[in-house]
Amino acid sequence: MPQQQVLSMEYSQHRDHHRQNQDAVGQPAAEGTDTDGHTADGSGNSGDATVVCLLCLGIMQSLDGRGSGLTATQCRGGPAVALPDRGAGGGSWLLASDSSPAGIARTISVEGHDPSAVAPKLSLPPGVLLRQAATLQALRSLLPHAPWLSPAQAINLPGVKMAKRHALTPLLAAELGYEVQSSAEVTVAVMWVHPGSNEEVGFLFPGSGNQGKRHKRRRGERNVTNLASIGRTGAIGTQVAALGPGQLKQACGVPPLPPTHCAQAAVRVARGAVYVGGRYRKLARDISQFPRLQGKAVTSVEEELVRHLLPGLRCDSHNLKSAGREDCDVRMLGRGRPFVLEVINARAAMPDAVYFQAAEDALTASGCGVEAEGVCAADKGDYAALKLGDATQRTSYSALCRLSAEPTLQQLADVSSMKELQLAQHTPRRVLWQRAADSVRPRLVHDLKCIAVPGTKHHVVLELTTQGGTHIKQFVDYDNGRTVPSLGTLLGCSAEMLQLDVTDVDTDF
Repeated sequence: MPQQQVLSMEYSQHRDHHRQNQDAVGQPAAEGTDTDGHTADGSGNSGDATVVCLLCLGIMQSLDGRGSGLTATQCRGGPAVALPDRGAGGGSWLLASDSSPAGIARTISVEGHDPSAVAPKLSLPPGVLLRQAATLQALRSLLPHAPWLSPAQAINLPGVKMAKRHALTPLLAAELGYEVQSSAEVTVAVMWVHPGSNEEVGFLFPGSGNQGKRHKRRRGERNVTNLASIGRTGAIGTQVAALGPGQLKQACGVPPLPPTHCAQAAVRVARGAVYVGGRYRKLARDISQFPRLQGKAVTSVEEELVRHLLPGLRCDSHNLKSAGREDCDVRMLGRGRPFVLEVINARAAMPDAVYFQAAEDALTASGCGVEAEGVCAADKGDYAALKLGDATQRTSYSALCRLSAEPTLQQLADVSSMKELQLAQHTPRRVLWQRAADSVRPRLVHDLKCIAVPGTKHHVVLELTTQGGTHIKQFVDYDNGRTVPSLGTLLGCSAEMLQLDVTDVDTDF
């Protein structure tokens, strides 16, 4: 039987058992107990242990590390709860060894971050909002004339989440030895999960097909119910506020039914993305820009940059953006091509210039065919600029071409005198199958020189500077009429490119 069904059956049986023994609100409690089911000496109905708090699901009972008298079974013996997958910002959810500040701090330390400050973010099971409303309704029935319970005043009462934040934050800071700052780049997310909580609020989402509100899944992510709802789901609070006493009693009881197990704390630690930028050179014709293509490349620019530049940051993942890109068989020479690496969830702080200089030297000494210079800390603006592209970027090339006919000196001189040549380039045939539609893009060749290779009749070196995004191979070989004009049409023959080098990328970086 699926785990979710087992949890639902256990919770339903527990709920039905308590409803059989619960009368209308206001009926006198059993002798020796208060309205929460506690005995006069503070123990619970079992006689051995305190009951789990019916309002906070034991979340506030874990502050002292002893669970305020709760048994180990109550604290950690509940059914397993599926945790969400790794977030987009990196970091995995880990179930804390226990939900005390010390237990949460131990779990945070496992992730290996070394920040000077952290920004804690708390989220509670969705059923806590429902239980808060039911508890407030029970108090109004017992204390009908209390002014602080009136609708106008009750909105000012602190909820469980606010109380937990104020109580936990200084204790957690003391355990970790870090400062707590809302603007800190390392976020510590603490999410309390409870196996019955999603079922409790399931009636608020009748068409969902599962209890609780789902978050929008990213591609490849498991289809998991959003267990941390209070911090992100305003819809629950809005719908709970509109419930009447009868609906609250039907949902969780008024006062709420005591749970058998505490909520458990799960922790995720993630540093906001940091950025490393510079320029790279590619000195060989068997290196791709991104991870290698089987049979075509021995390595890639991205792999080599990450292997040599990022070990000191100890990150989860990374993304590479550059000012354009070259094919596997094209070299990138000169000053190099600007790049920025987005570093996801770095455990270590940004290294200094000495580290990056040593990394550049190690990359060059490796002989892998990739070099880097000017590597340093970048920012999100640099990354976004490369991602969007620079309309003013100019890229210079040197191409060895073979012609079907020997060009005259006048033809070479005419081509070499051309400035700001306007091209109309269709989507290249080799990538047309990947595109939704064929498109025509105007491109400029700012400067053009065609030089005969000494000792040959049909070979020329083409040196040109173009607008960023110009397809040079298609300009040379005509691409079956998909680039007009082309080198062949300008010289009155067919042309084939044998080798291509990028000699400069001139952009504001």
